[in-house]
Amino acid sequence: MTELGFNVTMLHSQLTQYKRIANLAMFKSHHVNILIATDVASRGLDIPNVQFILNFDVPRAPKDYVHRVGRTARAGRGGSSLTFVTQYDVDLILAIEEYTGTKIEKSTEIDDNSATSELTHISKVKGVVHIKMSEQGITDKFDEFEAGKRRVKKAKLKEKEKAEKQEAKVEASKVKASGD
Repeated sequence: MTELGFNVTMLHSQLTQYKRIANLAMFKSHHVNILIATDVASRGLDIPNVQFILNFDVPRAPKDYVHRVGRTARAGRGGSSLTFVTQYDVDLILAIEEYTGTKIEKSTEIDDNSATSELTHISKVKGVVHIKMSEQGITDKFDEFEAGKRRVKKAKLKEKEKAEKQEAKVEASKVKASGD
């Protein structure tokens, strides 16, 4: 990401363990000051000086959110986090608030125009990252992984619909039987 003026490294499941350790060491030693990570970095890592967490998406499980933002609170230190939230994430935020017993405050420091500008910049950065990953042959693996997740989700949805239809038939036959 030096093309964009940032000193960045990353952690994700497609890296070898050796590369993950090397990237983590670069971040911990301040050779790079930005670590882009998937949930592979949310647990089990000792990273003492994380000052800011940016969640580009809201984790699906409240516990994952706690582990992500908890990276800023190691050994009594403080930090902050920012999570991008859309109208589709409201239920996830409510679940996190219930789990933590804490209300998540909406940031008043970022106005809509600034947010839109920043999201435009982030989209450009994502494009550059996608190109870099493609050059390294990583996107194919991610695309396959995401496609697999979609297939599993679709199969579970079909299974749920089938079970609901079966349950409706059973209920209908009970009503019919009690009406006879």
